Amino acid sequence: RRVEAIAAHSDRCIVIFNNTTGGKAVANALQFRAALNGSERISVPAPTLAMFPFLDSIARHAVGGELPFSDAAYREAM
Repeated sequence: RRVEAIAAHSDRCIVIFNNTTGGKAVANALQFRAALNGSERISVPAPTLAMFPFLDSIARHAVGGELPFSDAAYREAM
């Protein structure tokens, strides 16, 4: 709800996920993206799904080189 409230009054809203020793920031970001998509499943790469099997409930298994984030969004985040 906070992100939606901020986004309603902003041109851009950036959400940062704090990584842990277990690397769960990636899993948390995917869960967040799924929450924003409503009931539609999101692309989760096979290695990520193997590392975080709890993501299966939100996963549309990635096909080929499909990435959960566009190359441009990934580059911008880096």
